[in-house]
Amino acid sequence: MANNILSKASGSLLRHLILLLLCISLICSASSCTKTDVAPAKKTPQNENILRYDVNAPFTSLNPTEVYASGSHHVFPLLYSFLVVPNTNKELEPDLAVKWSYDPETYTWTIHLREDALFHNGQPVTSRDVIYSLNAKMAYVRPALLPLVVQMAYISDDVFSIHLTHDDANFLKKIWWFEIIPEPDGDTIDYDNHPVGSGPFKFAHRNSDKEVLLVANDDYYNGRPSLDGVAFYYQPD
Repeated sequence: MANNILSKASGSLLRHLILLLLCISLICSASSCTKTDVAPAKKTPQNENILRYDVNAPFTSLNPTEVYASGSHHVFPLLYSFLVVPNTNKELEPDLAVKWSYDPETYTWTIHLREDALFHNGQPVTSRDVIYSLNAKMAYVRPALLPLVVQMAYISDDVFSIHLTHDDANFLKKIWWFEIIPEPDGDTIDYDNHPVGSGPFKFAHRNSDKEVLLVANDDYYNGRPSLDGVAFYYQPD
């Protein structure tokens, strides 16, 4: 399946599809499926530039700070962006972050964000969004990381810092898979029916826990994906 996916992708889309496979490897051991009666998913017409992607777990919430083992995890790497992403050699490369540095004397990471990234609702991605996302992800999904962080400090809209409790030059490798979502500003985002990310694809619609359709994000900071969309279907084992 991986070969079929990668053959349809290029550039930044390829990196996010590789990331999708890496994310799946992190949660597949925790995933479990119960056989239920599910109507056969419709087939994507061959002449459409849409990738069909079958998963073996039902879709739940599309809020990455509240979900750990779910079919939704297959959707996250294309719907959301990350600070950094690993390449095929597992080395971290820029995504939302364009550069970063670590001071081993103060145990502080300083991270600079790109200025042209937009969420799917047209709002810019800022340091406040990243800090909110990292804190939320650690609180609900990776609480074991909380004791490692003294604080995350806002410096400017495109610069923030992470102060650790002790020396950890590999801290970014522990959070690279944390999806970035908008900081709540008074409006509640419906993550079941209209999630908002900043990835190469944006949400189009879903059919209960059976189907999720993403369409190409024309305003993606790395350029519009070569695919027009990705259709995810829940198919029980």
